[in-house]
Amino acid sequence: MELTQEQRKIVDSVSNKNEKEIKIDSVAGSGKSFVLIEVAKKYKELNPNAKMMYFVFNRLMVEEARKKKKKA
Repeated sequence: MELTQEQRKIVDSVSNKNEKEIKIDSVAGSGKSFVLIEVAKKYKELNPNAKMMYFVFNRLMVEEARKKKKKA
């Protein structure tokens, strides 16, 4: 899957040292989880020793996040 122009801007914002948080607010099925995985990859590439937190709201989302993490 390829990033849209808007999604690419979000992923590229990781390179901006002034950005401490990224909030992605969009409708279901818009690719938020996909963008988050791409953001995490980029951040780890720039900061190999960094730790990250990913908060989700229910068990279904936890399982989905675990599956996507394994693929990343």
